[in-house]
Amino acid sequence: MKLPIPRFPELSVVVPDGDDALALEAYQVLAVSLAIHLSGRRALFALELHKGPFWLGVKVHTTPALSRRERQSLLPLVRSMGFMFPWIPKSAQPEAHRQAETLKPSTEAGTGMGTDAEGEASVEAFVRSLIEDGVDRSTVQVFDPGLADTAALIQQLPIDGESRQKMQMALKKLLAYGTKRPRSQPDHSWLRDLGTLRGEFPAFATVVDQVVQPHLSLIAAGARRVRMPPILLVGPPGVGKTAFARRLSELLGTGCLSIDMASATNGAALAGSSTFWSNSQPGQLFTAIAFGIQGNPPCADPVVVLDEIDKVSSDRYDPMGPLYTVLEEETARVFEDQALPGIVFDASLVRWILTANDIRRIPDPILSRVLVYEIEPPSGNAMFGIAQRMLESTVRELGIHFQTRLPRELAPLIGDQTPRTLKVRLELAVGAAMSAGRNYLVLDDLTTLFRTQTKLSMGFV
Repeated sequence: MKLPIPRFPELSVVVPDGDDALALEAYQVLAVSLAIHLSGRRALFALELHKGPFWLGVKVHTTPALSRRERQSLLPLVRSMGFMFPWIPKSAQPEAHRQAETLKPSTEAGTGMGTDAEGEASVEAFVRSLIEDGVDRSTVQVFDPGLADTAALIQQLPIDGESRQKMQMALKKLLAYGTKRPRSQPDHSWLRDLGTLRGEFPAFATVVDQVVQPHLSLIAAGARRVRMPPILLVGPPGVGKTAFARRLSELLGTGCLSIDMASATNGAALAGSSTFWSNSQPGQLFTAIAFGIQGNPPCADPVVVLDEIDKVSSDRYDPMGPLYTVLEEETARVFEDQALPGIVFDASLVRWILTANDIRRIPDPILSRVLVYEIEPPSGNAMFGIAQRMLESTVRELGIHFQTRLPRELAPLIGDQTPRTLKVRLELAVGAAMSAGRNYLVLDDLTTLFRTQTKLSMGFV
């Protein structure tokens, strides 16, 4: 059967018939991950998934054909996501290893990756990472391996029937995904990607040099457990703090969980709401690690952005209460969501990025747990380069045919903008050009927008 894939409506995916909803969801997550991996390399690709009693086969069609190195890069990606396919019994895994040795690379389900003239590649992924002896460093034991026993404990908890039913449903879905999560692995082009990130966000070059690059270097070198230290980005509104965090998550392929702390009234967004409440729900942190973020496969080290933590305000409950636990590596290893008592998980590898405008309003215990970086607004010359890249990005997001050259005469006006206001004005300028019947910008499209200053007036009209 053909399976629709979120975010990639043009992607053709054929999956085995007759699987249940959880298996189809796992196929979708795998397809999205492969599509993200391939989208920067080939414009046209399709997937076929083949299911055996002990294996999962993935056939990738591309035009033109993938290189040998590109084909090989798919193998660890597919294997690392094997935890999502619980229909492969653990007791059968050794048999899968033996079958792998006997299959020929030329067969459709072969372990090798052959290609033909149409640019077809075959990958055989034997789902074995969950039962290996700890040598595999691409996965992390996030949840207790004996989690199934928790089902019996749920019946003994002093909670009402509705809360018990919610916990049982969450546990059932969690067990379908397994108790391990992959650790995001830097792509072979990660150093080049970081160079791109520095160019897109020059004001954040120090953060990339001192935190991100050393962190990824350790992972690339095969270090067992590598935790990116939590960072706090402090700077005026609109300088691109949140945009930087989201772009970093795109390069890492983890998805980005963004929580607005200014509107938070308690810690439920992070730690869930207590079963005392009738509308109790797990927190976003548990959901992100257990099931993934916005179509991205779940992983042990997602990027979590806590926006505007200097604007937290609450009379009764402290929204930053859970932070004292999750920002410390040791306590984060045994984090418990309030809506799921007894289900402990490891959140110590989460990549935390906090943002603020005023460091003076942040409690000292939080500051002691993070690396603080002051982000200055870009200079005039840097802003023009940012504007050029932002125009290119805007055109890609809009999905229109439009020339992306920015008039150099605009540089003096752009220097006074922030990245936030710049993006809004560029999109309006593109719209103005299109309404005038042009697919390129002229100075008049931008001059009025960049000279306009919004003024507030009082009184009646």
